[in-house]
Amino acid sequence: METVGTGFHFEDLPLGRKFKTIGRTITEVDIVNYVNCTVW
Repeated sequence: METVGTGFHFEDLPLGRKFKTIGRTITEVDIVNYVNCTVW
């Protein structure tokens, strides 16, 4: 599994790609909060 850090854009992620993050695991709540902040 690939480890990623900074400089990686959300739009560049293909569906189903798995990787480890340096800081934390991204959860469903994180995605919902992101969508709520960006969709009007």
